Amino acid sequence: MIIFSLLLLISIINKQCNSTSDYTPSTSSSNEPNTDYNSNTPSSTTTSTPDVANNNSSYSPTSRPASGFSPYNSYYGKGIYNNSTDNTIEVTAPLKKDIVIMFKDIYSGRMVRNEYIRANTMFSLTGIPYGKYKFFYLYGDDWSANANFKGGRAKGNFLKDKGVGKSDKTFDCEFEDGYYGTYSLKLQLYTNGNLSTVEGSENDL
Repeated sequence: MIIFSLLLLISIINKQCNSTSDYTPSTSSSNEPNTDYNSNTPSSTTTSTPDVANNNSSYSPTSRPASGFSPYNSYYGKGIYNNSTDNTIEVTAPLKKDIVIMFKDIYSGRMVRNEYIRANTMFSLTGIPYGKYKFFYLYGDDWSANANFKGGRAKGNFLKDKGVGKSDKTFDCEFEDGYYGTYSLKLQLYTNGNLSTVEGSENDL
């Protein structure tokens, strides 16, 4: 069983994410991520199950992509950028798990980015357009560029100990027109954090 939670570090310059301004981990309000979790209660749990739908048991691992590679552009389309903004999302992968981080525009339903990030590294997604976003992450071991994703509609997947995570919020970050800032996500193998996450599936992506 793998237990993930998210540590949110929010650096804001004339910007609000999740209706939070001047955020510090020791400060809490009804509009901020809850930092007071019971350490005995995991914020999310995921379990490894056979990948029946994707039928990836016959594939072998291939080389891990570099951080910043977008494995699912053939399915979602190329990433959406607005380089006139200073909006950035910084993502730090777990210590021992590679991830594919994805951000969806909650109004259009369009997946704005899908970026592979190697374990224990930070990658900055720049030029984020204005809007409200929800994030998802696919994680695991033994990446294969040939393995099925979403039932074969795209290629590239983890073969071992994989799962999908998402937050339990309607949206995770808002970049308002005319404002700019940085939103940082740090995924860790902790049983508590300041943003609760829940188990998902590839059907959510």
